[in-house]
Amino acid sequence: MGSLHLFCFLLVVGAIGSTNAGLCAGCPEDKDPNDAEVRNHLTKVVKIQNAKSNDEDLNIVEVKEAKSQVVAGIKWIIKFVAQGAKSKKLYECETSWVNQAWVSDQPQIIDFECNPKKSKRDVGASKDVKPEELEQVKELVDLGMETLDELDADDNKRVVVRIIDAKKKLVNGIMYEVAVEVKMTSCPEEGLTTKECLSEEVGPQKICKLQIYRSFADKSPHNAKVVKSECDTAKSRSVLDSVDSSTHIGKAAEFATKRLSNSMNSIKVKGLVNILESSHLYKTGSHITSLTLELGDTNCTKQHMEKESECAVLPGVENHLVCSVDVIHDESSDKMRLQGFNCKDVKHDKSLTNRARRALVGGERPLDLSSERIVELKDFVSSHFNSYSDSVYTKAVVNVLSASYKTVSGRVLNVLVEVANTNCFKTAETKNECSIQELGRLVCKVGIWEKPWLDKKEIISNECSPVEPNPEVLGVSASDEHFEKFKKFTERFNKAYPTVNELKKRFRVFRANMKKADFLQKHEQGTAVYGASIFADLSSSEFKKHYLGLKKRTSPVPTFEQKQADIPEITLPEEYDWRNFNVVTPVKNQGMCGSCWAFSVTGNIEGQYAIKTGSLVSLSEQELVDCDKYDSGCQGGLFDTAYHAVEEIGGLEGESDYPYTGRDDKCHFDASEVRVSISSSVNISHNETDMAKWLVANGPISIGLNANAMQLYLGGVSHPWKFLCSPEDMDHGVLIVGYGIHKTWLLQRHLPYWLIKNSWGPHWGHQGYYMLYRGDGSCGVNSMPTSAVL
Repeated sequence: MGSLHLFCFLLVVGAIGSTNAGLCAGCPEDKDPNDAEVRNHLTKVVKIQNAKSNDEDLNIVEVKEAKSQVVAGIKWIIKFVAQGAKSKKLYECETSWVNQAWVSDQPQIIDFECNPKKSKRDVGASKDVKPEELEQVKELVDLGMETLDELDADDNKRVVVRIIDAKKKLVNGIMYEVAVEVKMTSCPEEGLTTKECLSEEVGPQKICKLQIYRSFADKSPHNAKVVKSECDTAKSRSVLDSVDSSTHIGKAAEFATKRLSNSMNSIKVKGLVNILESSHLYKTGSHITSLTLELGDTNCTKQHMEKESECAVLPGVENHLVCSVDVIHDESSDKMRLQGFNCKDVKHDKSLTNRARRALVGGERPLDLSSERIVELKDFVSSHFNSYSDSVYTKAVVNVLSASYKTVSGRVLNVLVEVANTNCFKTAETKNECSIQELGRLVCKVGIWEKPWLDKKEIISNECSPVEPNPEVLGVSASDEHFEKFKKFTERFNKAYPTVNELKKRFRVFRANMKKADFLQKHEQGTAVYGASIFADLSSSEFKKHYLGLKKRTSPVPTFEQKQADIPEITLPEEYDWRNFNVVTPVKNQGMCGSCWAFSVTGNIEGQYAIKTGSLVSLSEQELVDCDKYDSGCQGGLFDTAYHAVEEIGGLEGESDYPYTGRDDKCHFDASEVRVSISSSVNISHNETDMAKWLVANGPISIGLNANAMQLYLGGVSHPWKFLCSPEDMDHGVLIVGYGIHKTWLLQRHLPYWLIKNSWGPHWGHQGYYMLYRGDGSCGVNSMPTSAVL
């Protein structure tokens, strides 16, 4: 048996050698779609897929396109048309698999996807989402909830109860149309999220219609966009200190409280303490509102009540009731009536739900952060800090992060606040013009005990700490996976954020990036690891703005002719690294300036000069940022215009003579300090084997890349699918300094890679370097290779 496996292996190796003679190494090769071998292989794959799938069986109608590629075996990529065995519907299908005869006679299926065959009528027409797409729809809907939270004025977190309907249509991408049932919880959008607050609804549920767009090129839900959101007109009510009488629930609660108070034998007027539970239903001509109310005695009597607004609920729970009542509001007559009610003492009502019981006296209740009450608390706490602070400057509460209260012989309020220094002296007569300082802010937990009947308020606890990752501030549990990663991330890279809002923003971005990293990892074809890199707290737009900079050519940008480089006829070594020949300077850092193009060009010229003279000199990128009139400094540039600028300027100064500042400045070029000049530049072949030959014979190569997979790259050979790293969207300039082959330990896979010098410092990636799969044009690595000519 062992000899048979060896024989099969040799046959495959022989086939590989003969099949690819004279072609580029590792490149896919077109096959005749009508070839019997192609059809036989595909038939076996479709048969396996039919057995695995719960959908109807498929029959092959036509093979449209076929490719094979030498990997660790033979990889096949086939596009074909299939027909459903029962429905007779036509499907456009694409599949890929690997044949490894020495391992198994069965193909190893990598991907198999079929979609209904498109017709002109399909474009723009809505279709039901497939069951297998529902997980992605759920992720898109979560994005929609974040958008609703950002748009609404309140601070309550929204969650999806259920997805009612989901459709999609083609509009130069995919537009998802989703109808969802949404509830508003008592959890704050940015505060602590618990199971209790997520289960507690603070208003009627809404039906929201969302339109969410995703491009064909990027299947990640984290880069989708909410185009439109529309919810029904029902307004939410508050369960806090007051009732919004403009809503059906508010009006019904006020009406029910008055009627219940009048119907009771007590001499005291009953007041509404809280709406514990509510539901609202509309039937033709009538609003039916079901309420569970907490009522308490007020300081008014029925015989001596002048103004109802002056009646205040008395402290204590001795006479508090919980009443269940239905209120009918007839639209035609605009009259309300009670339809039965039941009231019980709070201490003896065993029928209360846990949610309602938690909201009773003694339980913690949230305070509305947009109410006037919060403004009063800010002033009171600010006054406390200024009274006890040793600073000569005043302090101010700039942000109330969360606030809650419970009734215990009065009220105990627990407030989490952000405190900042101002530039005003305590002795100043007016403090209206005080400006808030960002540095030195504190997050403080303050306990306040109120006794309204004594008009007394005092601070009973106060604990402060600097602005730093804190589960209570960020609204997560201490064991939250993303919080633990974020805390380690800030410690490792010494990240500090001046304000709580900035801290929250960076945590939200970090959490989204960790989801993106998981998505990249799930679809990684190589050995790369993605996660909390130094850029993990930057959004994709911030990352592109500050750390990339390779421009797309537009019509106003001049084009300078470049000759095509001659490719030497040499035998390539298995690996090559110009760092071993003192040709590559240490990894540099472009900082928050889109000058990657300048670092790529200077790195290329440094290598050319070192090979020619034997002397390695670090050259000035800042000269190009300041003096290249064809490019845009920190706003980006191109290789051919940069080479031409170096020629026109007269050469490059050394790094020490014209040091890097990372910002646009006036040109102060000194011709007497020029270290290297060039005569022209060349374009290099897009064939990756030719690129390797030119690199070995001539030195490092400037290239452009799509950096989508680089922001969260930690190490390993990166090989993302093209939909995650399209060669059409190059935005980063880097430098190829070598190549090699990575051999995996477990599966003995051979992964050819390019060794790429980046300009984000030595703490990024593999000590500042990126290892990218070599052989299939990954991320556009072969799209624009160039070099200067000395």
